[in-house]
Amino acid sequence: MIEGLWQGLTGKRMPAGSATTRWSMGIAGSGIVCPVGLSWPTAAAAIRCAIDNFAETEFVDGVGEPILGARIPPSAGAEEAGDGAEMRLTRAVRGAIAQAASSDAALTPSTTAIFVLLPDPQQRPGFPQDRLDRLYRVCLETLDAAPHPASRLYAQGACALAPALRDAWERLRTHEVRHVLLIGLDSLLNVVDIQHELRRHRLLVAGNSDGFIPGEAAAAVLLTLMQEDSDTRAVRVLGTGHQAAERTYADECPPDGRALAAAMQQALQMAGLQAHEIHQRAVDLSGESYFGDESAYAWGRVLRRYSPSGFQTLLMASCVGEIGAAHGPLMLAYLHDAHIKGHAAGENSLFQCSGTGAHRAAVVTSYR
Repeated sequence: MIEGLWQGLTGKRMPAGSATTRWSMGIAGSGIVCPVGLSWPTAAAAIRCAIDNFAETEFVDGVGEPILGARIPPSAGAEEAGDGAEMRLTRAVRGAIAQAASSDAALTPSTTAIFVLLPDPQQRPGFPQDRLDRLYRVCLETLDAAPHPASRLYAQGACALAPALRDAWERLRTHEVRHVLLIGLDSLLNVVDIQHELRRHRLLVAGNSDGFIPGEAAAAVLLTLMQEDSDTRAVRVLGTGHQAAERTYADECPPDGRALAAAMQQALQMAGLQAHEIHQRAVDLSGESYFGDESAYAWGRVLRRYSPSGFQTLLMASCVGEIGAAHGPLMLAYLHDAHIKGHAAGENSLFQCSGTGAHRAAVVTSYR
């Protein structure tokens, strides 16, 4: 299985002798700051219990009614009234990074690459390039010293999860770095994005039941190489898939799920698994029928036998709202907690990400 991951990510066969020590990329630590929890354990427990933090915000719809949102709560009175989304995200991502980094005493900034997932400015006008740059710098400066120069920004939204994990594996397998800190942060609770999505009729407001509740979150997972024959169990990334759709949300055509299905199939093949061997599927759906239909069509294209007993479909947005680029790392962090505490439906998981752009992504992990 690891040979498939190696060849799939590098395009080459494993070097001779590599089979004696088999390696995979695993999650060593996680961090979450979101509307239902300011730490990884509390946030994961709240999501598992289906707790949400939806409340009326200061934003209003076209008829003057308050818009529901999922905002990160104040931390020990640190927030000031009127703090903007960028300030909340700054505090949140610092907390998420600190949680994930503290899990491995061997972590040193100089051998750690930081990969940051942020919104695509072409799809999200509330995140222009200068804001992306500021938030990226916050992530780089959170560790005690400068991180490895391989650190980079992925401003492609949630679907950057797959290419970021591919790049992380490449850096780790060549021993260029010892750790990769994968971070996702996003907030739709800002004036520009709220107005933009209102114009596109995407928000859940009076007169539109086919919309999402805007949210915000920051999540981080610490990735490192782990021996396949180790006695220590861990969530290991076995496969990734990434595909561009021919038709997008903006084309106003019904979805067919082909691109998402192709991404799923890539990830499954790389992992050496079939769809019916997946025990839980974590999806970034947030209430819009377009993406719900796409997800159902895509899964139907790859599933050829009954799923295992107890199969689960996990929706983070039912607790934290639409969190964009933070969705992928938050889903990984949540399943990391579920496996450790024995709440997962089984060892194999599939993660899927879509968006209003063309990109679709899928990731397969296993707890072993």
